[in-house]
Amino acid sequence: MDAVTKENFPLDNFCARYFMLAPVQWGIAILGADEVYNGTKAITAVEPIGERAVFLEVAYESTLRFYIPQSNTPATVQATLLDGKSLPVRFERNLSLIPNAPKGHIILHY
Repeated sequence: MDAVTKENFPLDNFCARYFMLAPVQWGIAILGADEVYNGTKAITAVEPIGERAVFLEVAYESTLRFYIPQSNTPATVQATLLDGKSLPVRFERNLSLIPNAPKGHIILHY
């Protein structure tokens, strides 16, 4: 969604709705980790590597979520550790996720 799009939804009494706002930079928006209350705190560094890859430094083992506007198939996103080991990437609706991503360094190619 862009900065001017409006979203209407009902809320019951004592009900809240949580939104994550993250900028798309270098063709990707890093949303953070599911298991951390402030999910963006789980990512301590994001650096671009070329045009379609980023280096992530992850502070906690967790499920990482990210959004890539121009990617809609699992085959177009690859996650690897520095030693070359591949990590599984799943898709849920328009978001990508890496379940049980380890603490440390991850490279995302998209």
